[in-house]
Amino acid sequence: MTKLTENAAPIVSRLPSRLDAALAASSQNPLLWITLVWALLVLPGFNIRGAYFEEQTIIGLARGALEDGWWLSPHLYGVRFIERPVLLSWLVAALSWPVGSIIVPVARLPTVISGLAGAILVYSLVKQRTSSIGGLVASLCFLASPGVFQVLFTAEPDLMLSVLIFSAFVVWWDGEERDKVTVLRWSAIGLLLTAAALAKGPQPLAFFFLGVFAYLIIRREWRRILGLGFSGILPAAATAAWYYAVYEPGDLGLWRHHSRLYFWQNTLGTQLFELLDLTVRFIVAILPSAIIIAIRRPSLREPGGRGDLLSALLLYASLCTVLLWFWPGARYRYAMPAFPAFAAAAGILFDDMRLREDRARYIGLYAIAALIGFQVVVNWLVMTNLPDLFAKSRLWGRTVAAVLATAPATLYAVYGAADDALLVYVPPPIRRIPLAGLSEVKFPAWALLTPEQTSQLQASRPDLNLQLRLVLSKYDNARLFYIDRTLK
Repeated sequence: MTKLTENAAPIVSRLPSRLDAALAASSQNPLLWITLVWALLVLPGFNIRGAYFEEQTIIGLARGALEDGWWLSPHLYGVRFIERPVLLSWLVAALSWPVGSIIVPVARLPTVISGLAGAILVYSLVKQRTSSIGGLVASLCFLASPGVFQVLFTAEPDLMLSVLIFSAFVVWWDGEERDKVTVLRWSAIGLLLTAAALAKGPQPLAFFFLGVFAYLIIRREWRRILGLGFSGILPAAATAAWYYAVYEPGDLGLWRHHSRLYFWQNTLGTQLFELLDLTVRFIVAILPSAIIIAIRRPSLREPGGRGDLLSALLLYASLCTVLLWFWPGARYRYAMPAFPAFAAAAGILFDDMRLREDRARYIGLYAIAALIGFQVVVNWLVMTNLPDLFAKSRLWGRTVAAVLATAPATLYAVYGAADDALLVYVPPPIRRIPLAGLSEVKFPAWALLTPEQTSQLQASRPDLNLQLRLVLSKYDNARLFYIDRTLK
């Protein structure tokens, strides 16, 4: 053991100099290295991973637009879904229109491209105010964040939304820094925020408006507050127009519940536990950025030009995040618009520590290297060698599709039997219905049922002939039946 320690000691002692050398070399072609890291994190999991998380809903809504023509008013397998605008589903449907069906890797393209765009955007913002090394570290903090990697190749709106809002911040800051925030610039900001609002509703725009408003108040730039208000006109009008267009009586209660605009009845102990849980999850989600920021401990009164940017970034990232901590039912991913801002702040602080020759900066580099290494192992070794662990929905969806091909008819997926991730790989027509709804469908048809639902249907409808064709063992033994009326 002593000999092993002696052999390892020189290697460990040389790590800082090697990290510095690697950063210096990478800073000669930073965009190439950013793209390479992004590719390592995206491929091959981009194609291996079966549908999971919220993308089962996003793709289902895209199918509703592409297959059934539900573009303005989204429908999920025949069920009206108007919680919020669904820009990502519209994009997925538009990208899939030439081939006429949704292909999962194609559905993931907007998110995948958003990840690369976000990394380059963070790099560009920081590099212009510090150095190539500072920009590179900022972009790596963004890409290596566990919260980003988790959704980097998932058809979910959070990453695209975050990059759109941060793009608006970058456009604003470029003008603010040069004292040239013109009407044209505010209009461009309004367009970016409109796209963001149509991605997931208007609530996430609070990151931009609260952060910029606070900065302008602190700097006493009163006249620019009017410009900030002007930039909100277009996103407000666009989202209001969409909500008005899809509105039906009773929708206000649904929108209120979806926005968590109600009193959250929790005991103090439960509230404190949820607050602690949310805090830990958020710190882990932005881990490399959090480490660098914690080491350097910035303030809102940092000296110099980069200090102004740092203040703006921290206000943008922190104010709405703190508000979310007390919002009913909040999840750490709701704060994802703050991720690129925290990464940019970390890059600025790292560059400052590098100029001061503060060796504590290496802790952040070790964290970045370890996280990227872990993610590459998961992506390139674990997923490629154990694909079945990550493709349950695809494997079972294709099995169901093969059975359905023996007798084409509508598949009715009863609530509670399997999930929508499975349905992503099943050809149309598909409808989601409650068990009682089977009494009103036209037979013959297919149905996905739980064992309990099967017993209830047989007891209530003895006139139906249920032919068991498949047991989905990985979905709590859900059953696929071909159903027809009993011949008399």
